[in-house]
Amino acid sequence: MNEDRYHLDGHKLWWHLERLAAWQREELIAPIYLEVSPTTVCNQRCLFCALDFAQDQPRYLDAEAFAAHAPELAALGVRSLLLAGEGEPLLHRELPRMITAAHQAGLDVALNTNASLDSRDLWREILPALTWMRVSLDAGSAETYALVHGTGRDAFALVQENLAAALEARRVLGAGVTIGAQYVLIQPNAGDLENALRLSAELGLDYLSVKPFSKHPLMRKQVDAAFEPQALAELEELCREYHGRGGLKVLFRRRAFDAELAGELGFSRCRAMPFFGYVSTDGVLHTCNVLLNDPRFMVGALGQASTRELILGQARQQAMEQGRSMDLAQACRRNCRAARMNEFLEQLSEVPQHVNFI
Repeated sequence: MNEDRYHLDGHKLWWHLERLAAWQREELIAPIYLEVSPTTVCNQRCLFCALDFAQDQPRYLDAEAFAAHAPELAALGVRSLLLAGEGEPLLHRELPRMITAAHQAGLDVALNTNASLDSRDLWREILPALTWMRVSLDAGSAETYALVHGTGRDAFALVQENLAAALEARRVLGAGVTIGAQYVLIQPNAGDLENALRLSAELGLDYLSVKPFSKHPLMRKQVDAAFEPQALAELEELCREYHGRGGLKVLFRRRAFDAELAGELGFSRCRAMPFFGYVSTDGVLHTCNVLLNDPRFMVGALGQASTRELILGQARQQAMEQGRSMDLAQACRRNCRAARMNEFLEQLSEVPQHVNFI
């Protein structure tokens, strides 16, 4: 079950050594990856939503500004975009336009969605332009899904129909998109994990990622996500039993769970900001996707500054310098997207004596 071909429980800087070497030379580099939030609007109220504090005002990303910046982002060295963020991306009516623009610019494009909207006709339009799509499943029954996602009981059936339709559209189109799901493990859904594993295998999903809940410092909800090591070991063994059924890869995020159990960060400083970024729904580039709307980490807005200025300007440099000196214990999530990168970069920064004696 350790065959994590996607490295969801690690990082991929090993495959970007030129960018890494430029960072070691203290050059200002373009981020490899950007997360983009199309909207703050969501049709669900998940117990584990880390960005519930950002959903007070309905907003939609300016699709025209986004499409105009996409080719320049690619030219400057950005390699991938994940459409996710503060709300449900499929609620943005111009999402297909944004996906197409990014794909045509040469960027790898991915999508996080709850797949609970009637989007079956949309798959044929967007799947050929996606590298991967990940669905927030988090349940294996209608009752648990309604509890965890804050929906009616009928939502779970629609999610299954949409997933089946997406997999069928992929087959008909011959698209290379990876279609997987994630399961944020909390106490209210722990007993439903086997049902979700069985369903994922029956549907023919490429993978199911089982990951820990990671509390955002600003999130409003409180949810019980504490697990004893023995309980986690039993759930991991259950995942192992289903790994390979119907071609399903079950990715139990052991390193992330261990980080949560440890109760502390595995690094002392945030060094990963140069490699990624976050574009909020108002079009503002942030150097961190956790410190949303914090002025210290806001670089500038799409449509109000040139792409080069946003990516390689002094404002981004200054924001990243703020990140290197912040109090991580107060500001950070233990399992943010940059956690494994930060663990690696800290090790790389601690140059041993006699380094040339390899």
